[in-house]
Amino acid sequence: MPTADRPTTRDIGAFYDRFWQPENQAVQDEHDFHGFQDSLEQALAWLLTSEGGLDGRRLLEIGPGRGRDTESFARAGARIVALDVASASVTLARERLRAAGYGDRIDCIVADAANLPFRDGAFDVTFSRFVIAHVDTQRMANELARAIAPGGRAIFVEPLRHNPLVSLYRRFSPTGCRETAPRYISLGDARRMGRLFPRGIRHREFYFFSVAALAARGTALFRPLATILQWLELPLTMWTPLRAFCWVIVAELRR
Repeated sequence: MPTADRPTTRDIGAFYDRFWQPENQAVQDEHDFHGFQDSLEQALAWLLTSEGGLDGRRLLEIGPGRGRDTESFARAGARIVALDVASASVTLARERLRAAGYGDRIDCIVADAANLPFRDGAFDVTFSRFVIAHVDTQRMANELARAIAPGGRAIFVEPLRHNPLVSLYRRFSPTGCRETAPRYISLGDARRMGRLFPRGIRHREFYFFSVAALAARGTALFRPLATILQWLELPLTMWTPLRAFCWVIVAELRR
């Protein structure tokens, strides 16, 4: 429940309605880490194409942002419901799919991920990227377990709480989302979410010390430095005691 020192769902929606305006393009780009996250994207692509892929699947995307993932899902044949507390986000996703010729594949709704307005078993797959930090984790997990059909999956990409380099970035970045008071999850939180799903959870963590390369973003050093550091840290991201200190988790909750 919201408290006096925490933003409400309406507050968060209002923040992201402002965030996704065209005049904030530079701020949006600052938080777009796709150029850094190649290994994460490969793992995510494998998850999304496993178990028969997305063709003909009913997919709920929570927090579509600018609609990049949404367009990929449409191209893969999914029927999509895009949901967000910010109307600006679902508008961007709808416009992007219309421009790409997939406007008939998307429905949009403004709603709270912790109180999904759908019947039980409505979806085969759900997807969210950097959303859970703004939602009551347990309530969202309960809602996902309810809204996903038996045999379905909830896939999410989420920043973790304990990486010290990322904590410094969050503290000092002038373009952060501190106004929304995000509550970053732990590896334990993700595993507790998995307990609500009969087939459990599969997960992989990414980026231990390679996040230091982000300091060189925008320079010629960035890409080679990120590649070298990610290669060097790979054994560490596989070692159980250190996985909780990675930056990002990709997880699949299996109904």
